[in-house]
Amino acid sequence: MTERFQESGATPSDFAGEFLVVCPGCARCALVRDRGPDAGDRRVVLSCAACGRGDVWSQAGPEVVVTSGNPARFEKGSLGVGAAVDWYFHLPLWLQMPCCGETLWAWNRAHLEFMERFVGASLRERQQDPEHGWSNRSLASRLPKWISKAKNRAAVQAGLAKLKAGKLADAGG
Repeated sequence: MTERFQESGATPSDFAGEFLVVCPGCARCALVRDRGPDAGDRRVVLSCAACGRGDVWSQAGPEVVVTSGNPARFEKGSLGVGAAVDWYFHLPLWLQMPCCGETLWAWNRAHLEFMERFVGASLRERQQDPEHGWSNRSLASRLPKWISKAKNRAAVQAGLAKLKAGKLADAGG
């Protein structure tokens, strides 16, 4: 168990450059990668090494961000945040499993490792953001409460270890 977790101020966007997803073509692990702005437009690609499937996400009009735990609320071309799907194509995440009556999920290896450090810490410290003060922008403050509850610690740690040892290994990561 890690003794101390000091929040770095990392936000969900800091971990959203790539998502491991279930390929819609072969149901193996595929990668959704945000390649950043290209001539003013965001370029996001889906690629599957197993079946060769590829796709490019295009934004439908002005940027619309929908936050919901229900991916059915995400419209094509919008950014969908808060569910066990990637933000762009809204495909199911590869790294997910039932845990504590909820769904434990991670976008990618870095997100999974962040949650391992957070959940494993017996002391979790937050710091004021120099620009925004005590805001709710950090990834640690955005994690579902059931993940941070002490009574769920052992189950969540076991779930994260299972995702890392099984699904992440299957993804080649």
